[in-house]
Amino acid sequence: MFTGLKREWIIGRALKKLSRQRVVGTMQLGIKHVLGIKLVFLILFLGVINADSGEVPLLVSPHLMSYLDKIVDLTGRRVVVERRSLPFGLKAGFQRDPQFIRIILDPSLDLKSDYAEQSIAHELTHGLLAYGKGYSDLTPKRPLTAKEQKHRNTTAMVVEEIVVNKIIQNDGFSPFSPDYPANVQQETKVAYTRQMYHSDFIDDEEGLNQWMVLRYTNAWGLVEYCSLDQNVKDIISEYLRAFKNGYPKQFGMAEQIKTAVKQNNIFEADGYRKTMVSILGLWRLNNFLQILDS
Repeated sequence: MFTGLKREWIIGRALKKLSRQRVVGTMQLGIKHVLGIKLVFLILFLGVINADSGEVPLLVSPHLMSYLDKIVDLTGRRVVVERRSLPFGLKAGFQRDPQFIRIILDPSLDLKSDYAEQSIAHELTHGLLAYGKGYSDLTPKRPLTAKEQKHRNTTAMVVEEIVVNKIIQNDGFSPFSPDYPANVQQETKVAYTRQMYHSDFIDDEEGLNQWMVLRYTNAWGLVEYCSLDQNVKDIISEYLRAFKNGYPKQFGMAEQIKTAVKQNNIFEADGYRKTMVSILGLWRLNNFLQILDS
């Protein structure tokens, strides 16, 4: 573990070197001096900023720095960050990797925003579950079609998002992004009209149903397991009621997920695994997906 002064000195030297290089785009892993730094993601951020643009690198708070140190210590892995486009409109994502905790940030994500810090903490926690707590992975049994890959991505998030949100709140971060309450209010309005969700990324009925269930269970998990301000709790609770009344089919699917979650301790690896096994059966995904233990 670097001391504060030594860490600042190392990071400062690396940032100056990279700023002189004026690197634009995703920083490649072959730069040995970068990989030697425990807080490698800080340097990688500069690699996606045009030095002539006047854009300022992300100012990482001591809080996030401390959380990163904790994740690295608990997993024994360095963190690397890539800047590249993500599917489904996502701003940030976690990708399993044989060596690192790999986080991907979409180019549209403003690195100076509160959204960025919350997103990074969120994705770091997915890495903690995978490499520090032994949470299983949802893997394909064979090459997947594009539609099946979307189903896999949605299913993988249904329960794990609940776990991640609770963990990051316990560590002092918001369990949801800054724009989440406003998005939920918009979805509530849609639910009152009983119109189906629209998605530019999921175009089959089964996949759309799963996505709607994901949105519901994520909101339910916040109310059930997180400590929320009353205003936010009221916003989410109204959405849950509107969803129940507006989408009886999808609500029935969500109730099955809630039952599976309540029957197991999803905040432990074994309970999470049992819950995911149940979901694969409920959604009839066993023909192309399987649970792989870490």
